[in-house]
This record gives sequence, C-alpha cells and structure tokens, in this order.
Amino acid sequence: MKKQITIYFTIFFFSIANSQKINGVKISPLQNQYSENDSIPKVIYGNEREAKKSIILLNNKYVASEVLNTLNSDKIESVTVEKRKVKIYYTSDVHGYFYPTSYGDREVKQMGLFACASEYKKDDDTLVIDGGDMLQGSAYAYYSRNILGSCEYIAQMVNDCGYDFYTLGNHDFNYGQEYQAIYRNNHKGICVCENVLDSEGNILYPHMIHTMKNGVKVGLVGIVTDYINVWEKKENLVGIQVVDPFEAAKKALEDLQGKVDLTICIYH
Repeated sequence: MKKQITIYFTIFFFSIANSQKINGVKISPLQNQYSENDSIPKVIYGNEREAKKSIILLNNKYVASEVLNTLNSDKIESVTVEKRKVKIYYTSDVHGYFYPTSYGDREVKQMGLFACASEYKKDDDTLVIDGGDMLQGSAYAYYSRNILGSCEYIAQMVNDCGYDFYTLGNHDFNYGQEYQAIYRNNHKGICVCENVLDSEGNILYPHMIHTMKNGVKVGLVGIVTDYINVWEKKENLVGIQVVDPFEAAKKALEDLQGKVDLTICIYH
C-alpha cells in the first residue's frame, strides 16, 4: 500500500495594514482623512502578481488594490485590513483502505481513511481534496470490483468524509471506464482532471473556480500522469485520451489568471 498523505495548511491574504513589512517593504500607517492633494495609497508588494491578490475593505465593500489605485483620493473614507483564509485537507493514494486494517490479520492499526477523516475540522473556510487512486489496492477494493461489481459503496464512504474535489489516479483506470463512471456518478465532489479528453479532444473534467463563503476564489486543476498510456490496458482507455500533463496544466493556469485569488493543481 502506498503511503497515505494528509496535508493541512492555512493560507492568509493580506492587504494594507498599519505599519508593517510585506516582502521586506515597510508600509506606513494610513491617515484617516484624505484631501485632494494627498497621493493615492498603494499596496506595496514584491511583484505584480501578488499585488493582484490583495484584498481591501473600502466603505465596507471589497475592492482590488488596482481599483483603489484609480480612485480619487477624496472618495476614500477608510481602508481596513481584511484577512481571509482557506484551510485544505488533502489525501492521495488511499487505494481502498478505509478501515483501520491491512486485512492481513485482525489487529486494529493506525491506518485507513476513516482514521484520517475523523480528524477533519471542516467549516466554511475548508476544502477537502483527494489526489486519486481510490478504487484499487485493498482487499475491500478487490471485493467491490470482483464480488459486488460496483464501487458505489466506495463513493458513499468518500462522501461521508466530506470531499469537495478530487482528481483521478492511474489506478482509477484499472477496471475500465464503466466502473470508474460508477464512482464519479455517485461521488458528491467534483472531478477535475484537465488532461483526460474524449476522442474529439474535449476536456472531460475541466478546471473549476470555487468561491469560498468568505469570498476567496480558488481555481482547481487536476492532472494525472500520462504514463497511463504505457501502463494501462488499451481496452480500459477506449474513447479517451490522456495527454501531456504539463501543457494541460499550463493552459488551465493561463485561463485562471486574473480570475482567482489562489490556484491549486492536484497532480497524480
């Protein structure tokens, strides 16, 4: 069984603040009132890309820093610091191990998706994401495929863990397109896998923009290794193409630029 990984991190977005340093540049405190002769306050960041991510609360409304820079100074009444966060739980290579067992003995072990997911503290600032290889690997995965003939229960268990987005791993193609479709059709999360195309070249699982309740716009792109074309049985890839992951990710990022505050690429 491949190693199961969980990553938890928090991303903070900053705007103008009272005397502070951002990327080593000191920003002076802002004045409460502005006259016609005052210069327009600017957000000072190390590069243009970061400046576009700044979030400013102006008269209780969110505006981008570049918009603020175009306003007349006498229209500015107040500028307030606004901090927003996105918390992410990420797993990959679960390989059908949901319960705390290796199926080799009766010993309860510290393993399995349920042991991991029970620690998730999900709220409106949280995304739960999986990086693929869910359908193959464990004795339970074998039972689902060869005895039940369906992975519907696997999808239901993943739903119980609260996953929002996922991509496909190379082993998720092992049992063919129809079996994989059962998983996708019963999964409540959204599949993103930019480099899996249909026979006509259309992206089957395109990137998405998800707006958090706090207003942060997150762009999500999924990518799977194109070595599937080497490893997988040809009959399991009928009707689809798995193309260059780098080029697919590059095009997706270009499309997302200027539309989101944060981009996430889920690579398997």
